[in-house]
Amino acid sequence: PYNKVVGTSGLYNLKNEEVTTCWLGWFCIDPTIRGHGLGRKLLIETINIAKQQGCLKLKLYTSELPQEAKAQILYEKLGLKIVTKTKRRDGIMIYFREKYIGD
Repeated sequence: PYNKVVGTSGLYNLKNEEVTTCWLGWFCIDPTIRGHGLGRKLLIETINIAKQQGCLKLKLYTSELPQEAKAQILYEKLGLKIVTKTKRRDGIMIYFREKYIGD
């Protein structure tokens, strides 16, 4: 049990996409307490909330930056597959992931 905020997560929709498509945003866990399954629990709960809100597809984008490496593993384990890759102007690779979450 923690007496402080140790992570955050959010969902949003884009106006130019179907209302049943949700984007994962602001997903993070305090680096000092990673490795205890909290990120997995938070992401699963966020997916459940997305389902309750009527979302059928979950999307996110992330990068190849080292601080996002563990998140990449988590996303892959939970079925968020890379569907597109693109490079930013600074050369950093951006990964767009998605997963069908409808039952």
